[in-house]
Amino acid sequence: MSKLFGSLALVAALAATQLASAKDAFDSVKCDGDIAKALVGVKIGNEPVAAIEKRHAAIGLRNEGGDEISDSLFYQSWAICGGSYHMLERGGVVRDAVRADHSKTAPSFLGTCKADGVETKGQVLAILESGTADALPAKSAWRIDEANGTFVAIGTAGLACPRSGIATADGGA
Repeated sequence: MSKLFGSLALVAALAATQLASAKDAFDSVKCDGDIAKALVGVKIGNEPVAAIEKRHAAIGLRNEGGDEISDSLFYQSWAICGGSYHMLERGGVVRDAVRADHSKTAPSFLGTCKADGVETKGQVLAILESGTADALPAKSAWRIDEANGTFVAIGTAGLACPRSGIATADGGA
């Protein structure tokens, strides 16, 4: 009987250790390292955003929002170490990440654009030029490869995206 209790105590101690050392995608991030690379392949924590941000205040972590790309692929954007990192997540695991900084004069966009007047196939993440037109030219852009859960860099010549898809609070006005 005492062996049973000893075994149960050991199992309980191991379980507590596992919970106490629970990791999320931001645990391995170092501001002087390759942040995008550190994020890929790691699980995103499944807890309130405020708790994640508080735990990682040292790296300036701030959630910038997200959107469902498909039933199995989710897009998230986080401010980390002074930069803006955009991630694709499938099954709670970061599949790809890119740094794409945005501001009021260079807003972030998520949606479909037009390349030389023809609508793009699938979703695009882009950083746009500022302006007042209904569609703004892209400075940098990535096509979202839904099948592989990756960002694929695309050319920006002739690429314009509608203001309605501006995804950041800074708005780009």
